[in-house]
Amino acid sequence: MAFEAVLDPDRWAPDGSRTYHVGVDLGTATIVTAVVDEAGTPAGGMLSRSGSSIRDGLVLDYMGAVAIVQRHVQTLKNAGFSFTHGAAAYPPGTTGKNAQAFANVLTAADIEVAGLVDEPSAAALTLDIEDGAVVDIGGGTTGISVLEGRRVVYTADEPTGGVHVDLVLAPAHACRGWVRRAGSPRGGRWPGGGSYDCGLMIADCGLKRRLEKFDLFKIHNPKSEIRN
Repeated sequence: MAFEAVLDPDRWAPDGSRTYHVGVDLGTATIVTAVVDEAGTPAGGMLSRSGSSIRDGLVLDYMGAVAIVQRHVQTLKNAGFSFTHGAAAYPPGTTGKNAQAFANVLTAADIEVAGLVDEPSAAALTLDIEDGAVVDIGGGTTGISVLEGRRVVYTADEPTGGVHVDLVLAPAHACRGWVRRAGSPRGGRWPGGGSYDCGLMIADCGLKRRLEKFDLFKIHNPKSEIRN
């Protein structure tokens, strides 16, 4: 069952005899709490706007993030899900106290931390990827993980995400007279002349620079693949 389906409380069917586990994603745009059973099958979940709690992969408003996760946990437990342990994912390159802050949020929400893992590596494990690259375009950053023989050989985090792409593309949609090049979904022209290329999101993220040294045959987008 796709995770989106279990975001609907009407689809929740907790089994009191089962032990569930929790994963928390503290994202720039949203904070997600996912509940899975022993087999790793999604059983429940909640999603809330993070507001100003998370910015570019860092916990800025600790109490705000804790309040959101606590609300998720309480709602899920009230619905009948029984869990004590959970894990959190953080942007690659996050170290020291910045990474520990993700664990502290879970602890404050009464979740015993079973592990911390960088986001693209977590996606690679979920998608069972053996060789290739995972590119996780988030709201504030883009995480990259390269795998060879199921082993993570490289991780990186680019300070560019969906928010930045919106800021680049929004003026084009706001300006009257903006016209797309016929037959080309990748580009357009500004009203006053000149053109832009939607491929700039790849250039801005530095993906080509990051990945060109690897012999890759497939790049995975975890958000689209997990939905399917």
